[in-house]
Amino acid sequence: GVSGIAIDPNNSNTIFIATGDDDAGDSYAVGVWKSTDGGATWNNTGTLTGNPNSMNEIYFFPGDSNKLMVATSSGIYKSIDAGATWIRTSTVNTKSLKMKPNDATTWYAVSSNTFYKSTDSGASFQEISIPSLSGALRLEIDITPANANYVYIVKAGSGYSFDGIYKSTDSGSSFTKTAEADDIFESTQAWYDLAFGVSDTDENTLFVGVLNVWKSTDAGDNFTKINNWNLPTQASYTHADIHFLRYFDGTLFAGTDGGIYRSLDDGTNF
Repeated sequence: GVSGIAIDPNNSNTIFIATGDDDAGDSYAVGVWKSTDGGATWNNTGTLTGNPNSMNEIYFFPGDSNKLMVATSSGIYKSIDAGATWIRTSTVNTKSLKMKPNDATTWYAVSSNTFYKSTDSGASFQEISIPSLSGALRLEIDITPANANYVYIVKAGSGYSFDGIYKSTDSGSSFTKTAEADDIFESTQAWYDLAFGVSDTDENTLFVGVLNVWKSTDAGDNFTKINNWNLPTQASYTHADIHFLRYFDGTLFAGTDGGIYRSLDDGTNF
């Protein structure tokens, strides 16, 4: 299994993958692997202290082929030598990792119930107290280049049901809970799939996916369901069990149990 992919910004033949199934543990992690021939052959990289059994997101620092960060069940690791060695900079079971847009000194991370922030290029992480995250069973975070100071968190609470959207406008130093209280998960399976994406051109446009995709245009105060998993003739249809939502250059991608979908119009058509 592979739950994270990073392509060298200076050489697209160099690819790193974070191994293991981060959603359901259906395959175990065997390290960070590297290819220098466009994926034709692979080799394991340096040892990860603690031997994580799952990994998720892996990133290059902007423009730097030697610096990477990877989030795992055993913590967050940083490499400054293209994966030859990894330094563990956090020991927290990390479920999501993001870099502040255009600022590689600032990183955000979450465990299942706690938010963390780094202001030293990922060398260390500090817990940011958000009392209302108490009782969370899963968190996901996203950021947006539309406003680099915004950070959003979606919370799965008791029984893995929806329990709120949290918004920061000061780079994760403080958060407020938005007004949305409807069951936008429509299930208790967020332990298995929970996707969260913010528009890269409008910091107030958010998408959450579990069974179906829900959209907010007012920074998370109100969401509207834009599709139904059992109505495949809808223009906005995506298959159910949504594991991934992310914008790339104005295009929204959804990774689901039924394939990869893309929208060029903020979810009106997929």
